[in-house]
Amino acid sequence: MTIYLYKEGLVRFGTDKFTLNDLENPFRHLTNTAINKLSPGYAEMKENVGSGCKWTFSQLRRYFQQIDVADWLLWQKISVLVILTVLSQAKYIPSSANCFEFLGFDVLVDNRLKPWLLEVNLSPALGNDCDVDRLVKKPMLHDMFDLLGLPLSNMSWSIHNYCCDESEENPRNCITPVLSIKSSVVLIHAADRWRKKHRKMSAKQPLKNKFQDTKNLRAPSAKEKSSYKHVFLHKPDVFPEALTETQIINRPVDKKLSNTSNKWGNGRDWKNAPPHEGKWVRIWPMNLGANYDATHTSDKAIVLEMIKFHKIARDIYKKYPTASECQLNDYLQVEMNMSREIWIPPL
Repeated sequence: MTIYLYKEGLVRFGTDKFTLNDLENPFRHLTNTAINKLSPGYAEMKENVGSGCKWTFSQLRRYFQQIDVADWLLWQKISVLVILTVLSQAKYIPSSANCFEFLGFDVLVDNRLKPWLLEVNLSPALGNDCDVDRLVKKPMLHDMFDLLGLPLSNMSWSIHNYCCDESEENPRNCITPVLSIKSSVVLIHAADRWRKKHRKMSAKQPLKNKFQDTKNLRAPSAKEKSSYKHVFLHKPDVFPEALTETQIINRPVDKKLSNTSNKWGNGRDWKNAPPHEGKWVRIWPMNLGANYDATHTSDKAIVLEMIKFHKIARDIYKKYPTASECQLNDYLQVEMNMSREIWIPPL
């Protein structure tokens, strides 16, 4: 299990000031853009806050600086919240070397800068309702697929055009696909659709080999058996033509010959996961090395490590109130003996 957290995100506001004295007013308690667009005060809030009543994390951090609020500890608490939430479900996820899930965390921040988890979305919205959405979601998707390393030839996405600098000094910009909103949503399940498509295609094609006569079956010779060893990992009693594709797909696998590699088809080995890709930062595992084995890390050990991380971050925050953000990051890495980057949104 490897967890990455994106450095940029969306901050949503209600159009009416929060209060417990008016529980019937959804504009005070809900920050959904679709709901707050119906508020009588939306037009005024749109002018003051911005389109969609949304900010980026960067905008929120600049606001905190203006009102002299130190927010470094808030982001460390959120990273702990994300790690514990995801790992609490890890034992229910089947072991696989080539799957990923894209999650959206809704976190409420109170007036003491304490984060509260509201919900986790399995299919977070990727629509672009305003300029802030485009600033966050499009780069995030680009960085995510760079991180996964999914080959372009295997993706069922629609590339509408390519963006390229006039000077062509940046070759990466010349090959970056510009995706429409519809295409962006399609990307999340494109790899799975590709596999299903090729499975259906292969199901329609008859199994072909040099033995076409299935009426007069005979026991295969030793030479013929060896020629099918790469197709069947068990010893068939009949010729391959006599088996249906369902039987072939569900055939028992010799454990000695099964692939236990943790590498994807593109060669990326997640036992040595990259520390970051674009603005995606690996927050779990905290340390990767030759002796690290996630399968033998108990739930109790994970919780204790997160408690330690939170305590040390809090102590450093209190001990060095005038330290810069970079200094606080360095102190935390040293105290935790941590190889990974400290996650915090940009300014």
